[in-house]
Amino acid sequence: MRVLLLLLVAGSAVGQEEFTWNTCANSTALVVQNITAGPTPVVCNGSGTVDLEVNGTLTGTEPVTNGSIVLSLQYGGIPIHQYKWSLCNSSSPLGWTCPRQPGTMVAKSSLPFPKVPYTGIMGGEAHVTDQNGNELACVTFSIPVSSS
Repeated sequence: MRVLLLLLVAGSAVGQEEFTWNTCANSTALVVQNITAGPTPVVCNGSGTVDLEVNGTLTGTEPVTNGSIVLSLQYGGIPIHQYKWSLCNSSSPLGWTCPRQPGTMVAKSSLPFPKVPYTGIMGGEAHVTDQNGNELACVTFSIPVSSS
């Protein structure tokens, strides 16, 4: 399985050396217990990647048959890049095949980061929706990046 990626409203936090994340207030269908990302800082020279692992539980009684993942990256509050994947695709960050039954999940993935001329903190936010457009999960994050 691959990983769920996330976005956050970034700023230039001084001294942050690690990846940090939070769930959005209304996210309850896909309960995210832990997310790890690295290495940090992510090198954003056009060939940099971040390795992600997401642990969570899909709640409810109905299977997920389709949906999407939208990941937006920001630097200093300025939009930098947006990714969009089909949720039920082995090449998406979650690597789900559908229908996906409720239960625990571990997703691992390596995702490319865009080339940016910045060194500092990049933020992002990831939204995962189901076949009906209902939000399954929302996560915000910040991660240190380097342009070289």
